[in-house]
Amino acid sequence: MTQKPQWITNIGAEYVNGGSVTHESNSVYRHVLRTMVERNTELFNEIPIPVKFQPEDPYSDFEDMKKTVAKEGILRIFSGGSPPKHMSVEENLQARAVHDYYGHLGYGCDFTPKGEFTKWYMSEQLYEPCVSTLLFAEVVGQVAAAHYVGGFTYEQRGMLAPSEWVTQVCDHYNVTPPEGTYMFE
Repeated sequence: MTQKPQWITNIGAEYVNGGSVTHESNSVYRHVLRTMVERNTELFNEIPIPVKFQPEDPYSDFEDMKKTVAKEGILRIFSGGSPPKHMSVEENLQARAVHDYYGHLGYGCDFTPKGEFTKWYMSEQLYEPCVSTLLFAEVVGQVAAAHYVGGFTYEQRGMLAPSEWVTQVCDHYNVTPPEGTYMFE
């Protein structure tokens, strides 16, 4: 069994236990969130295959997702759980579809922590730079939290990731933060 990278423990603990981060009560956060939601709506409307929302998790892993989507020509999205308090149900479902279609399928990134980081890293080009740290918290922060606590048993937080989170994970994978990554401090 391989040991978890230290960034998972560090970021997972901060995500779950709080810390000094910009969050949903902040007007900058609300602006960034609206920017992301508007772009997700555009991207969702451009998905060239039908999207079906369903209450059970549709795929056992990334390989199952790739094979099933290729066979059926449909993207299935889990509709269960509760949306983050800063997004409507529809906005959250569209974000999940965009995440899976463009990120996982489009870039061939699996569901591992490294795959989620790579998906975030590659997806930068789809959004305005100001959305970068929000997406980092939504993707990399949440996967770190899930691995830190052993599942999706934590409360999702509306936040912009601190720049040290981005730097820590980029350093771990020996890449520079994407050009234009907008850090709020």
